[in-house]
Amino acid sequence: MKKRIVASVVSLSLAVLGGAGAGSASAAAAGKTVSVVDNAFQPRAIRVQKGSRVKWVHKGSNPHTVTANSGAWDESLSPGETFSRRFKKKGRFPYHCEIHSGMTGVVKVVA
Repeated sequence: MKKRIVASVVSLSLAVLGGAGAGSASAAAAGKTVSVVDNAFQPRAIRVQKGSRVKWVHKGSNPHTVTANSGAWDESLSPGETFSRRFKKKGRFPYHCEIHSGMTGVVKVVA
């Protein structure tokens, strides 16, 4: 009985997601992760599809911020914390750490 319920849930999930294949919109919206380590964003530059989510994961020991150069977002991160943002428009979105001036990155969003 349990196996049938699990199989039904999986089938329903795949139907709702449209299969979530490598080329699907659902897969594109899955996004990418940037590691925030002591005094660096890794990778420093990422490229994502429009509608994707970027997640920053603080893996270092010093406090940092993820701050858009435009002022569109500003998030403080302590060790172990995460921050994510969906990018709905095509463009280039540079960001930095307010605490460490040389710590910069960019999200490039393509159609």
